[in-house]
Amino acid sequence: MKKLIYISMAALMVLGSVSCKKDSGKKESSGSKNANCYIVSAPGTYSFPAVKGNSSESVGEVDNVYVLWESSAAVAKVVEGDIIAGVYCNLPDPGQPTTISFITQSPLQNGNALIVATDAQNDILWSWHIWVCEGYDPAAKAQSWGGGTPKMMDRNLGATSAEPGSVEALGLMYQWGRKDPFPGAGSVDANKAAAISTSWPKLVENSSSCTIDYARRFPCWFIKKSDTDQDWLYDASGAEAQNRWASKKTIYDPCPAGWRVPDGGEKGFWAKAMGSKEKMEHNYDDALHGMHFGSHDEIWLPTVGYLDFADAEPYCVGTEGYYWTCTYSPDDHQANEMYLRYSKELHPVSTSEAAYGGAVRCCKE
Repeated sequence: MKKLIYISMAALMVLGSVSCKKDSGKKESSGSKNANCYIVSAPGTYSFPAVKGNSSESVGEVDNVYVLWESSAAVAKVVEGDIIAGVYCNLPDPGQPTTISFITQSPLQNGNALIVATDAQNDILWSWHIWVCEGYDPAAKAQSWGGGTPKMMDRNLGATSAEPGSVEALGLMYQWGRKDPFPGAGSVDANKAAAISTSWPKLVENSSSCTIDYARRFPCWFIKKSDTDQDWLYDASGAEAQNRWASKKTIYDPCPAGWRVPDGGEKGFWAKAMGSKEKMEHNYDDALHGMHFGSHDEIWLPTVGYLDFADAEPYCVGTEGYYWTCTYSPDDHQANEMYLRYSKELHPVSTSEAAYGGAVRCCKE
């Protein structure tokens, strides 16, 4: 097993040695606490098991770990090490998954990063989104929408603020059913991507090789739409393809432990919260680029735009917002979403091709 790919001088002062080493204490893997996304709210060193999503299944024999990218909407430039100071791994006990550890910068630098684990051939086994947001406790700030819906986060997945009108409230974007994020917007009213430490996303043509496993192995490749199924997945007809995201949280769900992508459709989260499945009119805040909800307007949904399936570029930032649900429509190979726009239109039940990039607002499991 190799050492980490990179580590800053600050991390070296903390670690002393960066070799993969044997843990002094045994760490048990708990599926209920595992996820594809981990929230960090304070500086320090953190560890998680190298397992698949919310399961306890090991990703396999890990040979190397490194940070693939770091991103922030709050600054003009991000370089490697700005958010994650270092990452390393420990040799596992027999029958246990590898433990991956990472060190944040201190003081904490808000933003997002993706840590990957690779095998001896340098192929990616799995990847994990690290959501760095100082002082953020999602349970303490969870919001009630009513209508019998579970509580929901007060911000989009990957957002480092819930402040209306802030670029940090936009968050990250996801092709439907994929566990790994793509860059959100770097402006509340312009079609430009947030700062990122690498050239990303990479755009790839759709072909028969574009499977769920392919998306897992290439987390920063944005897959163009299939002409056959209108999906980033080449063959979207199987049961596995329809359950990439689901009401019962899957290993591909992008939300942190205890949270999931909400249900959609006529009996889904947004239809219940709005009291209707039909298109309706709702006040739009032109100055802040989004809509307020709740009895005291305490809930905020920004018009985050979308990433187009043809070029992975952001469009309609500041005028439209697309929020994925976990519900898939197999008849037309489209996924359910909630859609809002500057013309005061609000669509609790809408659908789009799964190859688009949209926002996620996680709800309680």
